[in-house]
Amino acid sequence: MRGFWAGLQFLTRMRVVQQTSWADEDFGASVKFFPLYGLLIGIFLAGGYYIFNLILPPLITAALIILLEVVITGGIHLDGFMDTMDGLFSGRSPERILEIMKDSRVGAHSVIALGLLYLLKFSIYYEYPSEMMLSALFFMPAMGRWAMLMGIIVFPYARLEGMGKSFHQYAGKKAFIIGTLMILIIAGFFKWIGIVTFMIAAAFAYLFCRKVALQLGGLTGDVYGAVTELTQVVTLLVFYVVSMWGWVMLF
Repeated sequence: MRGFWAGLQFLTRMRVVQQTSWADEDFGASVKFFPLYGLLIGIFLAGGYYIFNLILPPLITAALIILLEVVITGGIHLDGFMDTMDGLFSGRSPERILEIMKDSRVGAHSVIALGLLYLLKFSIYYEYPSEMMLSALFFMPAMGRWAMLMGIIVFPYARLEGMGKSFHQYAGKKAFIIGTLMILIIAGFFKWIGIVTFMIAAAFAYLFCRKVALQLGGLTGDVYGAVTELTQVVTLLVFYVVSMWGWVMLF
């Protein structure tokens, strides 16, 4: 269980065991549990949405769901998303892009990208039908963490060292199979809507990671965060479109 607790404490702010030091092997062992971590996050988000929606107007509920997600995760994936956008949109050489992504300073590209990401997420949360939102909030975080699992295992690591390398180096094909089975089971709870959403969101995650890997020679921990955030938004959009298309077909 060391791997499970290591990943839970790294990807969320949930502190179940009192331990602050972990081996690289523990992080690698945690990768197969990524969709499960996402499901746990989804339970909190769906529960929060249900409570907020009972007592508050939709506008405030949408803002509080964004806040709740940041509180649960500590914004760890947003940091990677911002660094990735700073690097990819700089138009520099692969070596310089990696340097920019490692720089702790925040650039204009990352600020613009974060603003657009939050604008899109807020609009989705506000406009989503309430009867559909609970299901989407359960599925979205699990799908985003599966995308990160896929990026870690399928693509090479671009740096000689880094936090993300611990996950990449010690996670193998078995972790990919287990994690994929987990996300398929989760998607199966939503029947054909979940399966179709998984297929489209998975295709997006793969193509994004492939494009970045071809450009940089591999992925980094920051890219893992970026693909998580982007896949979550794609999942919300696809889940909505597929659900609405299904209702249209019924009538």
